[in-house]
Amino acid sequence: NYAIGFAADQIRAGRADVAITGASEIIEKLQFAGFARLGAIAPERCQPFDKNRKGLLVGEGAGIMVIESEEHARGRGATILAEIGGYGLACDAHHITRPHPEGEGSAMAMRRAIEASGLTVEDVDFVNAHGTATDRNDNVESLVMQKVFGARGTKVPISSMKSMIGHCMGAASALEAVACVFTLETGIYPPTIGFETPDPECDVALVANAARRGKSDIVLNNSLAFGGYNSVTCFAKPGILPPPLPFKAQAA
Repeated sequence: NYAIGFAADQIRAGRADVAITGASEIIEKLQFAGFARLGAIAPERCQPFDKNRKGLLVGEGAGIMVIESEEHARGRGATILAEIGGYGLACDAHHITRPHPEGEGSAMAMRRAIEASGLTVEDVDFVNAHGTATDRNDNVESLVMQKVFGARGTKVPISSMKSMIGHCMGAASALEAVACVFTLETGIYPPTIGFETPDPECDVALVANAARRGKSDIVLNNSLAFGGYNSVTCFAKPGILPPPLPFKAQAA
């Protein structure tokens, strides 16, 4: 998400016409062992937002996007799949592994992404959750949904792809950004598989076990990492976003 937002900044500032952005990740022994020692690895399944969730599974992969100005894309006859809105960055530095109990950084990043896109919370149709299936992360992300969206916090569809592909670490938000573009194209919300038992502390409108269709003009991609690093990117169908706000680069 940081890379995608930074690339969009370069294009909006006129420093580039095209940027290739994304990330890749392969499973590395030390990294896997670290999560195991933290007790964050699920013994069998990754079950985000389920009451009986037991942690994440480590995945690997890559997600790459070609981002360009609208003028450049139209000039070469490209099919424009999506538009990048604003993005929000925040670091609450609460703890090296645990999220802030009130989700302060996460909420700030979501609000910044929405505001920087010239939108309101009423405009968001779907949220691609960070959803690691760890105890505190899912609770806090659910709380943040209610803090940011108010009464809509329990109604905006939300899903975690990590239930299907695992946590791909550095490539997680890149892969999930690609999925957000597919959601915009198809109107299909990806499912959170393995969901069995609702958790009262995770009161969200989860897309559970089976994909479904719905309004998908504006989607958010949440990435909430260790150390309190939070990044949220907004994606939209072409032509949906209001005119761009004056360029203002965010400091990471």
